[in-house]
Amino acid sequence: AASHLRVFVGCSAGPAGNCSSVHHVFAVTVHPCYRDGSDGNDVALVRLFSPGVVVGRALKLPVLPTATGSSSSSTAFTATSSAVVPAYTAVGTNATVYGWGTTASCPNSGIELIMREVEVPIVSDTTCAAASSGAVTMSDFSGGCVSLALNYNGKISEDMVCAGAPGKESCQGDSGGPFTVKSDANQHELVGVVSWGYGCAADGLYGVYSEVAKLREWIDTKIA
Repeated sequence: AASHLRVFVGCSAGPAGNCSSVHHVFAVTVHPCYRDGSDGNDVALVRLFSPGVVVGRALKLPVLPTATGSSSSSTAFTATSSAVVPAYTAVGTNATVYGWGTTASCPNSGIELIMREVEVPIVSDTTCAAASSGAVTMSDFSGGCVSLALNYNGKISEDMVCAGAPGKESCQGDSGGPFTVKSDANQHELVGVVSWGYGCAADGLYGVYSEVAKLREWIDTKIA
C-alpha cells in the first residue's frame, strides 16, 4: 500500500541514511500499459502528501526532458523507425546512473551502504537491439549462478534508451533510479529511469532505461 512507503530525499549513506528530508507517500500511479520492464512503459509516479520537496543549495533536483513521441504503446524498434532523438539521448552522449544496487548479478554482492554513480555512453537503439552475449552470469534462483547466452533481439522498444561500457552499468537494486545527462545549462536532465537488462555489465550487452521524453506525454496527464 502507498501509505507504507516513504521517500527519502538527499540521502548518500545507505538507502535511508543521512537524508535531508523524509516524505510520506499518498499514491502510486503505474503506467496503464506496463506489464514487464522488458515490454516497455516501465514508469510509475509517486505522489507525496507534502506539497513539495525542500532542497538545500547542495541538492539539485533533475528536470524532465521535453516530450517526444507518444507513450500510448511500446513499438519495437526497427532500423527504419523514424523516432525523433532528443538532444540529450544522442548516441555517444555520456549519462550518469545512480543507485545503491549490487555490483554483480551473481553472486549477489548485496545493497551498497554508500550511493554509487557511474558514467556510461548512450548507444543507438539499433546497436542495443543487436546486442548479444554468450556468457551472461545470472542467478539460478536456488542460490547458485548460471552462465547463459542471451540477446536483446526484438526486445528494445522506442520508449527505451540503452547505455553501457565494459564493466560499467546499473545492476539489481538500482531499478527505478535516475539516469541523467548534464545539459548545456549545467542542469541535470532526467533522460531515463533504470529499467532492465540481462546480467550486470555483461560483455556485449547494455543497461536498458525507460526514456522519459517518450513517456512524458503520459506523465504530464498525471501531474497537470
